[in-house]
Amino acid sequence: GDQVIGEIVFSEPHDASREGQFGSLNIPVTAMVPLQTERLALETVDHLLPFVLKPDRAKRALSLALRWYERGARQSTPLDKMLSYLIGIETIVNAYGAAHESPTHVAQREHLWQRIEKCICREIDATGLSALKQRVVATTLAERFSLYADNHSWPSEDVETFPRLIRLRNDAVHGSPVDVDYDQALQAGGLLLKLIKTELGLLGQMPSETT
Repeated sequence: GDQVIGEIVFSEPHDASREGQFGSLNIPVTAMVPLQTERLALETVDHLLPFVLKPDRAKRALSLALRWYERGARQSTPLDKMLSYLIGIETIVNAYGAAHESPTHVAQREHLWQRIEKCICREIDATGLSALKQRVVATTLAERFSLYADNHSWPSEDVETFPRLIRLRNDAVHGSPVDVDYDQALQAGGLLLKLIKTELGLLGQMPSETT
């Protein structure tokens, strides 16, 4: 009746009379059944394993990126997810940038630094000079991501999204108050997944959901 308060666990027909009470009881049971993996999926994994395990820098970066993707998927807070995904992105784009950066671009920055150094070498100590050179000559992470995206014909939205995520990451690791929401974490995860699938030649062939 109305006086009964609680969650209904099951509801089955039940008859009560002078002769007794009769009814049936059907309690749902959950069974765990092994996943029946399609042969094609197993062949894909088998084909990709030697690719990931190759000893060159790009393959080592891909292996690390896969680990950081898994770690990000397991995190419970948006900030932790985003940080994990961005580390994975960094491993791939830095390895790619080191191999594909234009020698002309590098030479132009070196030439610019030589001109700057002549003007300030007497005004700054060796430590400060080294730090300044790093800022002038070294390619930034955002620039390397842009190089990767451009060379793989990614849409401009990806190139525009990444610097915003990096600014959030930098603020967080330097102690500034940041509010990372779940959508931003998913954006970072989506970019990392896109990088991984591009490296494996699987872009557009597998689901792209990030958790």
